[in-house]
Amino acid sequence: GSALLHNVFDLPLHSEDAHRHFVPISNIRFESPLSYWDPDHHGRLVAGCEILFVAALSIHLYPAIVTWWAGVALVAINLVHVIGYVSFYLASGDTFQFDFVPED
Repeated sequence: GSALLHNVFDLPLHSEDAHRHFVPISNIRFESPLSYWDPDHHGRLVAGCEILFVAALSIHLYPAIVTWWAGVALVAINLVHVIGYVSFYLASGDTFQFDFVPED
């Protein structure tokens, strides 16, 4: 079940690095205009939406956690996700740009 759900969400989020999701039925690769990581294919936006999605599900799941270590693990997963997002885009030089002031 989880592998099928992963493929459903994974299919529209690969551009040039598309997988062959339908092997052995077909070798076709669906190359989406979106990417979950590539800034040239809206990766910063898609990855940001992914972080928000994971955070929302974590908030929904947190009350059901019964052990302290599971709560720590859930928070740690979200922190690693955010740190990875920020460090990837800052390291790649694709930083956030807020150009509210027009250039001369």
